[in-house]
Amino acid sequence: MILSGMFPFYFLFLLIATASYFFDLIFNVKAARGILFFTFLFILAIFAGTRTGWPDQDIYEWVFSQVPPLPEFLFGGTQVDFREEYMFIVLNSVIKCFSADPVVMFLVMAFISLGITLFVYKKYSPFFMLSVLFYTSVLYPSREMEQIRMAIASALILLGLAFLVEKKRNCFVMMVFFASLFQASAFFSLFGYLLYRLNLTTKKILFLLICSFFIGTYFPLAYKFFNIFLKANIGGSLLERGASYYGNQEYGHALGVVKPYSLKLLCGCLLSMIFRKTLNARVKYFEVMFIFLSGALMWYFLFNDLAIIAVRGANIMSVGEPLIFASFLLLFNTAGRYFIVFIFYMVCFLIFYLSQAAFNYPEYISVLFN
Repeated sequence: MILSGMFPFYFLFLLIATASYFFDLIFNVKAARGILFFTFLFILAIFAGTRTGWPDQDIYEWVFSQVPPLPEFLFGGTQVDFREEYMFIVLNSVIKCFSADPVVMFLVMAFISLGITLFVYKKYSPFFMLSVLFYTSVLYPSREMEQIRMAIASALILLGLAFLVEKKRNCFVMMVFFASLFQASAFFSLFGYLLYRLNLTTKKILFLLICSFFIGTYFPLAYKFFNIFLKANIGGSLLERGASYYGNQEYGHALGVVKPYSLKLLCGCLLSMIFRKTLNARVKYFEVMFIFLSGALMWYFLFNDLAIIAVRGANIMSVGEPLIFASFLLLFNTAGRYFIVFIFYMVCFLIFYLSQAAFNYPEYISVLFN
């Protein structure tokens, strides 16, 4: 069936790449961004919200089936002990007031996370559709298609980065707390916040990356930190949840410091360091996204001995990665961009193809065509 398998992903990739070519290079008119925003928000949300058969989908559907509508949830009480974060449950209970169909829940979640993410790209990326293409190829399958709580939390952290540049630090911390009510891993973004407050030079960032690499290679920190907190009985239920990943075949294994994921982050960090001054002058909020990207790589190195901690911390801090990679196109003149952008398209496709092989993405099947 042509609407199943991986063909829909390739068609989606081609559609976004075509839009990027015409509206980022040929007709780079900001007035068109509003139409593009709503068009691809609708396409991507429907694509993610109606998929079926993906990992964790059964768990989310079970949670949704157990959550009562909001009035009963707030005033009637519920006997179900949910592991999911509080705001995610509340949002489920709001949706339950209107529909008991889990597809509606997936659609609402997708529209929220993608709406925030694409809004930030539309506002700050010099090449809007190129950022959308990178996001769709690299992050979209693992977030909107699978880890929907992480997708919302990441979108909120991305939105909150502007608060740091505008020196509204309390607003950023509040945004982190709010995001943590969807996915507790949002607290890891405070590591990026600390790095940003230090006003690090490029040499210091490079030094910290090198130190993180060697620490992660010979003295990784995840298990050491967990043992300290476990002995001190600090962290409560959150710590117990983290400790439950020990020995877990999917999440509890060591990753190692040299992996395709870390090499991708390293490439972004090194290019950003080389052209930091130029891109800072041309891209609003480039600096804070670059610092957080560097923090993501440091975190991955330091905690690589526990996959769940390393990847989730890195993911929550690398939220500006699609915007950063799209910004590199500014380093070339108008004529040179036509060649570079095709290389960018091929890299995005290659990353998606390799990710599909590495993480064994299931075939795409939509409930709309069953």
